[in-house]
Amino acid sequence: MDNGIGTSAPHVLIVTGPQRERLFRRFSSLFAGRDDVAVMIDRRVAERRRAERGPRSGERRLGERRHRQPDWIVPPS
Repeated sequence: MDNGIGTSAPHVLIVTGPQRERLFRRFSSLFAGRDDVAVMIDRRVAERRRAERGPRSGERRLGERRHRQPDWIVPPS
């Protein structure tokens, strides 16, 4: 994947869910030694959004936040 400056960005695999530690170890060993794949673990333990505190005046985001679609998704087991 070329990012326009001559280097290629790695594919990022973010491991989530109740078995994330086991899956992180598994995927890390599968992709060990590959510079084109980065395995990351999602360490969030709760939803970050808080309860609504009143009406909002429309969409707060100014634009699309996601830069590109993921190349592949591993469904939960």
